[in-house]
Amino acid sequence: MINDSNPNIPELGEVMPGLASDGTTLVNSQFLGGRKAFPVRDFSMTSLPSPPLTGAWLTAILLRNISGAAILPGRLARLCDAGSGSYGNDFGLVEAVEGYGNAVNLDTVVLLDPWLPSAGLLDDMIGWFVISGPAPGYTPQLAATAQGDIAVGELIVCSADAQGRVTRALATPASATAARDQAAGVLGRAMSARLDGETDAVIWVNWHSPVF
Repeated sequence: MINDSNPNIPELGEVMPGLASDGTTLVNSQFLGGRKAFPVRDFSMTSLPSPPLTGAWLTAILLRNISGAAILPGRLARLCDAGSGSYGNDFGLVEAVEGYGNAVNLDTVVLLDPWLPSAGLLDDMIGWFVISGPAPGYTPQLAATAQGDIAVGELIVCSADAQGRVTRALATPASATAARDQAAGVLGRAMSARLDGETDAVIWVNWHSPVF
């Protein structure tokens, strides 16, 4: 876990610098993979600190964005699971993200801090990604990539929308392989309900990352 006494550690809604003043040298790599627990706060507020919503806590991990572009708040980001070929060392899976979750039932995804400003996490910057506990994400941009209405308690998976969205798990996957992939890719349970036509809508999820 992260040492709270270190003044360089950001809060939710904040980022950690990822580049030196030369604009090219990566910095703060020693913090990557560090985890910290936070109280669940009011998402309707535009910035932290805001009043706690509940006595529940969430756990988040510090990761670097190496996607080449900004990742927006409250979206699923794909962990750097290509290993040394993509990130330059063997710890990419626990140190970096390389884009949005872009396939149904993708299990190597984590939720970017939904309390960040609207610009999100810029390339090479370091931010918090939720790995367990309550936090809001987004439903698909198109009803076609939703897998039906979401009820409270529904199992949640990554959607086929290429923008880091979530959808419900299927009650009857099409094959044994699809069932296996879906079981491995369950990301948590819905805490609020959404119809499949409620696209690009906030939905609260009790997250439980299958990777962490």
